[in-house]
Amino acid sequence: DELLGTAVADDDVGRSWHEDIEYDPAVEQAPEASSSDAASAQRAEQLHSMVNPPNSSDTPSIIRSRVLGDIWHLMDQFKISVNHGLRRPFAHALRDAIFIPDPEDKAAIEDVLQRRGTSFKAMFFSHPKWILRRMKCHVPEPETLVSRVFEVLFTYGPLKDAKTGQPLFNDTAWDTVRNVLENIRHGYYSDPPGLSLYFVRGRDKDGLLLYRSLRGTNHVEGGVHQNIIQCFSAYNASPEFAVNLLRDYFLCHNLRVGTYNRTGAPYQGSYDIWQRNRIAQLMDLTEDSIDHLEELRSSWVNTWDYKESEESFGILPISPTTRASLGMLDYHPDFGRDQKIHHQWLASAQQTRHAVLPVHTAEERALFCLLAGDTKGLFAGKASPNWVAIAAEWSGHCDGQKIFYKLPEHLKTYFKTWHVNCNEQNSIEDNRAAYERIRTALSAQVRSLPILPADQPASLASQIAPSEPSETTGPSSWHVSALLGNHSTRQSLIQHVYGEHAPTGAAASSSSKRKAPAASDGSAADGDNHRGAKRRRRTCVKCKRTDCPGAFRSRPCEFTAPS
Repeated sequence: DELLGTAVADDDVGRSWHEDIEYDPAVEQAPEASSSDAASAQRAEQLHSMVNPPNSSDTPSIIRSRVLGDIWHLMDQFKISVNHGLRRPFAHALRDAIFIPDPEDKAAIEDVLQRRGTSFKAMFFSHPKWILRRMKCHVPEPETLVSRVFEVLFTYGPLKDAKTGQPLFNDTAWDTVRNVLENIRHGYYSDPPGLSLYFVRGRDKDGLLLYRSLRGTNHVEGGVHQNIIQCFSAYNASPEFAVNLLRDYFLCHNLRVGTYNRTGAPYQGSYDIWQRNRIAQLMDLTEDSIDHLEELRSSWVNTWDYKESEESFGILPISPTTRASLGMLDYHPDFGRDQKIHHQWLASAQQTRHAVLPVHTAEERALFCLLAGDTKGLFAGKASPNWVAIAAEWSGHCDGQKIFYKLPEHLKTYFKTWHVNCNEQNSIEDNRAAYERIRTALSAQVRSLPILPADQPASLASQIAPSEPSETTGPSSWHVSALLGNHSTRQSLIQHVYGEHAPTGAAASSSSKRKAPAASDGSAADGDNHRGAKRRRRTCVKCKRTDCPGAFRSRPCEFTAPS
C-alpha cells in the first residue's frame, strides 16, 4: 500500500529523500527554530505570481486532464539531501498539503483508536499503513492545491540545516519548484471531479472499511511489469513470439484481476474463453429442450454476441501518413518472399516494405557515418538536423537485409551515441603517443629463454624496404554523394518491380499460389512421359526381375526358394 502516494514503486531503485519519513518531533530539527537563507528566500519570493492564476476558480468541476501524474514522482523531483535535518518534517508537511483525509473515515478511525487508548496522531506515526488502508484521501482542485503546496515550499525551502548551514533547496530545487507548480496549475495531480480513486475491499474486525487505492503506478509496476520480466526471462523471444507471450499473459491476468476486482472472489474456470463461448452458444441453442436451464447457466458472458473491437494489440502498424512522410513503402508479401528480407513478420505487422528497427547493424552504422560526414548534405550547418528529411533519405537505401527503415526518433537517438563515439575516437587520436606509452607500460612482460631463430626463406617483397605511408584522407563530399546516389538508385530499381503500394487481397493470394498448367496444353502429358522415361523400374533384390512382387520390399520373391 502507498504511503499517501509516497510509497516507492518496484522499479524505483535506491533510497529517496521522502522514504522513511516517520520521526519523533522531540528529536528531529524543528522548523520554527531554523534560520532562513536569504538567497533561497529571494528565489521563493519570485514564484509568488504562480500561486493565484487569474479567473481560475470559475470552473471547479471541469476535468482538466484524464492523464494524472504520480504523487510519488512529484515528490521525487525535488533533489534533497537525505542527511538534511528538515528532510522528514518537510516530507510530512508536503504530504499533508497534497492529501486531505476523508472526514468520515477519519472520525470512524478516531473512535476505534480512542477505545484502544491511543490517538490518531500516534497511530499515524507508528503504523501509517494501518491508517491508510482504512481512510480515503482527496487531492483538491488545482487552485487550492497550488496554494497549499507553495506555502510548504515557501516555508521550508530557505531553511538551513543545523549542522551544515545549507538550505533545504538549492538552485536546482527551486527550478524544479517552478515546473511542479506549473503542472499543478494545469490539473495534472488533482483528483478528477466525480471520479473515485478508491474501492472497498471489505471490513476489518472493528467494522472499519478497508480500501484499495488506485493512485500511482505501484500496482502496474509490481503486478504487471515484474511478472512480464519473469515471463520473458527464460526466452530469447522474437517479436512474433513476444507478442504471443504478451497476449497469453494479458488474457490470464485480466481474467484473474478483473474477476477479483468486480466480485472480490478469485477466478475459477478455464482460460480457454473460446471453448466457454461455444458452451454458452450451445446453451442458447438448446434452451428450449433442457429442463432447469437456469441451474446450469453460469455468469459467463458470451463475447461472440457483441461486435468485435477495432482496437489493435501488440505491434501497431505505422500510419499511412507517417509512411508517406518518411518515404516508406507499403508491405508487399511477394517482395518479402522473393528478396528474402529479414524480420518479414515484423514488417507485415508494421505494414511497411521493410521492418522499422533502431540502428543495429554494421551496414547501418556505416551508412549513418556517410550521411553525417557529407558536409553539403542534410547534416550541414550548426542547426539541429531535420530528422524527418533524414529518415526519408534513409528509406531510399533500405534493402530489408542489412539496412532497415528508421523513424526520426531512432536516428536522433543514435546521433547522440555517434557523437560520443566520435569524441572518444578523436580524444584517443589526439593523445595517441601517451595512450600507446601507457598501454606498453601496463602490458605484462613475458620472461622466457632466448630462442635462436632458424633460417627461413624470405620473399622478395619482405626484403624491400617499405615506402613511407602516405597520408590518407576521407572520401570527398562528391564521392559520398555519388556513393549514396548509386545505392539509392539500385534500391529504387528493385522496388519499382513491385510498385509502391501493397497488392489487393485477391491479387496477393493468387500470386502466392503456383499456377497449374492448362488442360489443353500438352506440356503436362509430355512432362509425365519424360519423367517416366527417366525413372528406372523397381527390381527384386534377389532375382533382379521387374515383374516380381519382391520389387516391393514388403513382399517375398516368387522365383527364388526361401533359404
